[in-house]
Parts: sequence; structure tokens; C-alpha cells
Amino acid sequence: MKLVRIKIYVLAAVALIAAGCAVAPALRDANARDRAIDACGGSLTCYATVISNAIDTKGLDAGFTLLNAIDASQPAFRPQCSTFAMELSKSIYADHPDFNAFSFTPAIETCNYAFLQQYPTELVIATKNVDAAQQLCEKVSADIGERVPAAESECWRGIGKGLPFISGAQPGDQAAMAAFAVKKCREMAPNESDYDTCVSGLFNYLGRSSVLGAYGLTLVTNDPMRLCEIQTDPDVRGRCFGNYKATVISMVNVNDPQQARQEILRLYGASASSSADDAIWTIGYEWATAKLVKSEDIESTLAACASLPGPAASQCVQGVSVGIAKNGIPSKQYVLLSEFCRAARAQIPVLAVSDCPSAQAVGYLRGFFDPLTFVQAEAFMHTMLGQIARPPTDTYGY
Repeated sequence: MKLVRIKIYVLAAVALIAAGCAVAPALRDANARDRAIDACGGSLTCYATVISNAIDTKGLDAGFTLLNAIDASQPAFRPQCSTFAMELSKSIYADHPDFNAFSFTPAIETCNYAFLQQYPTELVIATKNVDAAQQLCEKVSADIGERVPAAESECWRGIGKGLPFISGAQPGDQAAMAAFAVKKCREMAPNESDYDTCVSGLFNYLGRSSVLGAYGLTLVTNDPMRLCEIQTDPDVRGRCFGNYKATVISMVNVNDPQQARQEILRLYGASASSSADDAIWTIGYEWATAKLVKSEDIESTLAACASLPGPAASQCVQGVSVGIAKNGIPSKQYVLLSEFCRAARAQIPVLAVSDCPSAQAVGYLRGFFDPLTFVQAEAFMHTMLGQIARPPTDTYGY
């Protein structure tokens, strides 16, 4: 899906009304939201129009509350929620570039923090004003930091995504673009967690933009991880391998994990087996996002991971657990996560307790939820699974 411009104006609005899509629903209660969702009949364009209209007339919270309801109630929509919300957020910035006019609420965490990642990116690229971007993240933290613990760091991920594209370097010179962005992340970020997500964001967006051919970038098919190989700082190198890997994943068949693993090993080279394992993690993540959170087909997911040899099977399961935590039913991700991990522990003998749910997956839940809700989710997982991994302080590697 590519929505270059999400807001649909007069002609599109007339067509949607004729089709029964309520372009200006009251959205004052759950019934009104349900009617708006049903009237769209699964149309992404209709969803975008209704949400944009709600934001324009009733504020950011109203629009993202509606998006949250769509994500929670429409399994077919869930795998594309993040992409949809990223494009939506581009349009929101175009229409509402003054973030000080917003009152941020926890609703903006919907669809894996897409707004918190994309709106700052648009701000950085459009204005080159990194001070304003920093002020945005400070406002996000002040408004919702206690209720959405990961909000500030995810906003810094968005800043990192934009920084390479204001470097002044030639678009093909990704090394120079990355070096500039890493330096700015270090100068600007108020703490190590925000620095890490800033660096993660810059490599993630460089990789994805290379795959898409955006911003004048191209994919280096004969050595897709070259940018990471040349990094000399071990921490930066690790963040690069953990996030730039979209370049490799785009070149393999994620629907065939065994074949994908062989191709990943070839692309990474024999000297980078740990990085290749990290890419296998992403196969699990992508599988969960595309299939498991949509249909909850646990058995086929387990079979895909179990087909891989020991360490790779564990990485696959870890990736699945994070995919569920980040993209499952809003506020209920931990239910499917517990069901999957109970089945995985029973059927894949090589798994350690820390593989499913992975500490990173539990950490993402902690980042999404207010403290009391996280305690309740953690208690549920303990009841279902017994021992679970303790989430790390920094949960944001991907």
C-alpha cells in the first residue's frame, strides 16, 4: 500500500459518502466508532479519510482512538497497521506541522508507535530544525511519558530516521549520511536509551529507503550489509546489523525460512554468523506480523521456526514473540503471546525460557503499557507460562 497523500478532499469525500462511508462521524462513543468502521467495509482509503477528518475536527486523540478501534477489531487490517499509520502520519505532519497545537495522549502509540516514529521524521526532513524535533520529544515525554514509558525513546527513533537526510551528503554516500546522523544522535540525545533508539532509527530507515529506492538510495545487492561492516564503533556496528538488515530480508523468501536461512548466510558471509542469526530473528518477526497476528495460526508458525536448526529456531521464536508484542491486538498482545509461547516451549525442545517470550518482547509490553497494566499482563503471563524473562532496561533494538 502506498498512500502518497492520505487526506481525500471533495471529490473523494462525495464518492465515499455515496458508498455509505461516514466521512464526518461523531465518534463520541464506541457505537459511533463501530459504525464508522463498518461503513468503510475494509477500505483503507475510507479509513484514512475518516481518521483524518476526526483529527481535523476533534483532535489527534479522536483520530488515533478510531485507528486503535480499527486495529483491534479488524484482523485483516492488523498486519498493515504500522505501514498505514506511517503514511497517515506523513499526512498529519503536512496538515499540522505545529506540534505544539497537539495534546498528546496514549492513543498515539497505536500501530507500533507509527506516529511517534514518522511525525518527527517528517519534521526533521522538512525543516532541518533538530532543536524543534528535540522539543517535540520533550513534549511527548511530558504529556504521556508516565503512561507510555517508551514514548520518548520511540520519538527519538523518529528523529534518527530523519537525520541522514539532512546531512548534506550525496544520497549515494550512505557512509557519510550515517556518520553525520550518529554524531547528531550523540550530541542531542538526553540519555543512552534515546541515543540507542536514535541510532537504531537512522540505520533502519536507511535500509528500508535503500530497498524502496527512496531519497535517491539504491540497494547494493552484492554486499547489502557493507554499511554495517565498515562501522568501527562496536555499539554502532551492532545497532547497524540489528536494523539495516531490511536490505537482506528484502532479498529472501520469508515464507520459506529454511531457504531464507541459506540465502541469508550467503549474503552475510561465513564470518558474520551471529548477524545472520539476527536476520533469522527478523524472519520470525515478519512471519508473526504478516500471518500470526492476523489469523492466530500458531501451528504453522511453530512449524516454520522448528524447521530451522537449533540456534536459528530459537532466534525465529524470539522474533515471533516480539512481532506479537508489537503488532498483536492492542492492549491484549500478551494473551496471544502467552498462547504462542506455551505451545512453543512444549514443541521445540531447544528453546530456553528466555526465548519465549523473549526479554525484548516483555520489554516492549512494558513500553506500551502503563505500570499497573504491565503488572497485570506480567501476572497473566506468569500464570500461563511460569517463569518468564525479565525485560531489559533498553528494549529497543529493532
